[in-house]
Amino acid sequence: MGHLVLMCPITCVIPNDVPAVSPTSANAPQKTKIITDTDYGTGRYAACLTIQPISSDSSSSDSSMMLAASQVAILQAYLASSDPRVTVILPECWATDRDNPDEGKDFPIIVDRCPLPVVKGEVQRQMEEVHKAAIQMEIFPAIPLKIAYLHCQVDVCLLSKSSCLSECPSSNPQTSKGSFSMVNVITIGPIKRRESAVQAVVSAILPAVLCSLLLMFIVAGIALYRYCIRLWKSLRERLNL
Repeated sequence: MGHLVLMCPITCVIPNDVPAVSPTSANAPQKTKIITDTDYGTGRYAACLTIQPISSDSSSSDSSMMLAASQVAILQAYLASSDPRVTVILPECWATDRDNPDEGKDFPIIVDRCPLPVVKGEVQRQMEEVHKAAIQMEIFPAIPLKIAYLHCQVDVCLLSKSSCLSECPSSNPQTSKGSFSMVNVITIGPIKRRESAVQAVVSAILPAVLCSLLLMFIVAGIALYRYCIRLWKSLRERLNL
């Protein structure tokens, strides 16, 4: 069995006592951050959050990505650790139109580790990759935004806990973002919505069509005004007779 290589660049200063994620290039938005195990006290880790499309109908750079409205992508979290006791989980994920997770209206994607039905989420965890969590989903059906930033709470969990083995422990998941500490939140983006060919054509010609309609209404209004003036003059002349 080969070693799991974590494909994320370092974007912050890593203390000497924290294992680093291997820096390498990847065509996907990604962010690495030091997170702290606040529940079990096992230590600090370099955690990486990234999103990767599973089809070629997308374009991306080191910091941004463009996805079609119904395109499927995989949201992944990695934990840089050789500790066999721990794993990584995504308790909460949401989207906003800003890179600050505390600002803007939030659109929940994952609540209490359960992907919302609208994103058609499917867990992709493999037992031999205990330091990785992945969820396949459709991002933009749940986000009525043209440009979005994804914010995820990335937490450490113990494999000895049965709750760590189930990605969606609740049989009746919530549909709104819960209340929790924002210590281990990682943000990636921007992610841009790609319009379909029909939407692109409509967006291109819609201003011209609206301008044409407005001009037609103006011309028709002027013609109606002139007609009313002539009619009024005609009535006055007949009344004078």
